[in-house]
Amino acid sequence: MVFALKAEFDLQIMSGTAEAQLAFGDAVAQGLEDIDEWAHAAEQDLGEFFEVVWSGSAQEDIVMLDRLAKEWSGQPDDELLYRIALMWGALIGERVIEAVGGNWIYRTNPLHHSLRFVRQNVEFFPMHAVIARFLPEMSGNLEEIYHQLVEYLTEN
Repeated sequence: MVFALKAEFDLQIMSGTAEAQLAFGDAVAQGLEDIDEWAHAAEQDLGEFFEVVWSGSAQEDIVMLDRLAKEWSGQPDDELLYRIALMWGALIGERVIEAVGGNWIYRTNPLHHSLRFVRQNVEFFPMHAVIARFLPEMSGNLEEIYHQLVEYLTEN
């Protein structure tokens, strides 16, 4: 599962908090800049190469990404999958934040960046969701994962 309940608060860098800025200023700023750059690159590249028109709606844009992944010819090699996971994951994360809130948690390996929903004590790993969507042995479906996340967040 690409979202998980958190049993305890671990010390990670949370974006958008004064404490994080004081303790980790440059790291938070760099993390925010990376996420923004990756999400923008995904919008631009997919718009250009696949003529995607983005709605700005989390649900519609995630459905579009899911469709593109389904139609992908073959499995991307590891290097390409890494790039896709960062770009698409950043875009998904940004759309989720716009739709239901949450804060980015930055880790040393950006594939493990996640969204934390403090009130529900849950984390969502958008880069993991993208990887799961492309791996044949995984049963990842971006639209379904998004709906499960929103359902959980709104019920709890």
